[in-house]
Order: sequence, then C-alpha cells, then structure tokens
Amino acid sequence: MITRKVISLSGVKHHPFQEENFLSEILDLNKVKNSAKKGFENGLHFVIWISLKSYIISVNYLNTQRKAIILKIKEKIHKHKKTDSRLSNEPQDPSKYLNLISEYRHKIKIMKRRIKQEEGIE
Repeated sequence: MITRKVISLSGVKHHPFQEENFLSEILDLNKVKNSAKKGFENGLHFVIWISLKSYIISVNYLNTQRKAIILKIKEKIHKHKKTDSRLSNEPQDPSKYLNLISEYRHKIKIMKRRIKQEEGIE
C-alpha cells in the first residue's frame, strides 16, 4: 500500500490507481473512527475515575480535619469552663456589696444585744 502512494506521488502515469484517493485505501476510516472512539471513551473513564478518587480522598481529609478542629474547640471550651467560676460546681463567693451588707447586719445585731443587756431589758 505504501508503494502505491509512493508511485502516485512520483508522478508515474501508467499506474492504474493514480487518480484515486489513496488515503482511503491505506487507512480504513471506520477503523480509525472506532479506535478514536474507544480511545476517547477510555480517556473519559480515566478522567472520571481520577476525579472520583480525588473527591473521596479530599472528603476523607476534610472529615479528619473537621474532627481534629472539633476536638480543639471542645478542649478550649472545657478549659474556659474550668476557669469560669459561674459555671463550676464550687460554691460561689457573693459580691462585695452583699458581703458588706451581711457584715453590717451582723454588727447591728451584736450592738442591739449589748444595748439590751446594758439596759437590762433581757
């Protein structure tokens, strides 16, 4: 087949296939079309496979990172709860104002008792 093409290009006039299209004789266009179609389908399958694999890997990575971030946040919240006395179960100290009022009430009671004892009322 290659010799026919060479003869046609050399310009020999007596060759019987000189005026025909030698490309169709050399290559079967249906076979070329089918092989190109198969190659395209295989390439498409490969691209889909790679995209799915990368999607699965990235989702797995993001899931592990999400879990690690959640653990860090929980640890920080737990540390914050330990330092915050309002959220702990330990007894809370009343405010300074309430402490001052309770001390004054106690002192007033003591003074009333002394006055009543001095006057002899009790």
